Amino acid sequence: MKKLILFFIFTLSVNLTTSFITQAQITEVADICPGSCSSSLAFPTLFNGKVYFQANSTTSGIEVWQYDGTNAPSLLYDIVPGTGSSIPANFMVYNSKLYFTVNNSRELWSYDGTNTPSLAYDFATDYIATAIFQNKIYVLAGTTIWSYDGTTATNLGDLSGIGVTPYGFLGSTATTLYLLANSATYGTEIWRYSGSGFPAVMDIYAGSNSGISLSSAVINGSTLYFCANDGTHGTELWSQTGTGNPAMVYDLNFGTADGALGFGGMVVLNGKVYFMGSSGANGNEVWYYDGVNTPFLLSDINPGTAGSSPQWLTTIGAELFFNADDGTHGQELWKSDGAFATSMVEDVAAGALDFNPQHIFGFNSKIYMRGEGDGSDGEFWVYDELATAVDAAEADNNSRIYPNPLRTAELPKINSTEPLTNVRVTTIVGEEVYHGNTLQTINKPGVYFVELEQNGKRSIQRVIVQ
Repeated sequence: MKKLILFFIFTLSVNLTTSFITQAQITEVADICPGSCSSSLAFPTLFNGKVYFQANSTTSGIEVWQYDGTNAPSLLYDIVPGTGSSIPANFMVYNSKLYFTVNNSRELWSYDGTNTPSLAYDFATDYIATAIFQNKIYVLAGTTIWSYDGTTATNLGDLSGIGVTPYGFLGSTATTLYLLANSATYGTEIWRYSGSGFPAVMDIYAGSNSGISLSSAVINGSTLYFCANDGTHGTELWSQTGTGNPAMVYDLNFGTADGALGFGGMVVLNGKVYFMGSSGANGNEVWYYDGVNTPFLLSDINPGTAGSSPQWLTTIGAELFFNADDGTHGQELWKSDGAFATSMVEDVAAGALDFNPQHIFGFNSKIYMRGEGDGSDGEFWVYDELATAVDAAEADNNSRIYPNPLRTAELPKINSTEPLTNVRVTTIVGEEVYHGNTLQTINKPGVYFVELEQNGKRSIQRVIVQ
């Protein structure tokens, strides 16, 4: 008979955000470039059951590497033979192929998962930025915008009237592609493009002043969110929907001081936009905006005005992962459920040294990242949350066994006299599988978080169904 093992139960007040260090298991996957050499791991992209990324080695330079989750990472193909580097970037999956650009004349390459990667199109210019829009790959090559359908590249027009920045495309909705560009008339601003004609500028800071200094932006539904300075309020969170005028969401740090900054990244989790910001009372921390109320501080990780300077904000399932410094442990990996619990995963680089996790991504129920725990400039590391949970249960020796299937009534409540108001079930990497008032059963093998809410209090219970 299948059994359910329940372990690691803790309760949080709805209005309380906590910071604590959990037992964890962050280990190095591979030292691709041994010693003090950096692997330069970047741009991880899932394709065809593997993860592909940029990496550096002493024998092949910076090229495309692959990892299947089991065997050691390996070089996919040495595009520039020997120690020369193709410096692949702009990874994307389109029409069942992996596409990327290389630094050798900024060509567009493709890989079908079986044959040797090959040149898809040579745009013969010094820079390429790419995005997928309206079921085509759009390319900024020099001063020209192109579309590519997997076979044919089409020149859509000359953008020499504006200087497209190296950040290029910022995101797209079904009808609009947003890009960052500079002109003598408008400074650096966001421009919107419909797929034809010339892009239209969104002039946040009127005249030749630049309203945009950073490139982070995120799409939530049909709305673009970004950080901008209109010359009056400092850099704050802004939104743009359709063809209307952009609007400032809120003056988080009143006056001309900066309240929202984009260089830490911007992401969407459960319909909320997360970004790095400061109200002035706190330093730079993670904030979120739900689209209705004023932005809310997720957690004051480094209390006071110093701030934790969160970076590399990444959503994996229903969890938020990021790089932050609490003032004691250096730059380490942190995680949050987006509302109630925020914690440092592990102090990998002991004390005030920096682990500095970057390029965080989920793959095969684990959390991977580039980190500096071995004294190098960045190697390949993994956070095995499932193994950590099992180890913690065995160490605490507090497992409980339930008959399968599990029903809501069988879960221990915070207070048996209070009615259950909400249930949410997520997998070990945060994929939400249930959210409602009453959970009927859990009967599929796996590892879950079961969150029960009663009278404003929340019990988060970790369970294994076997």
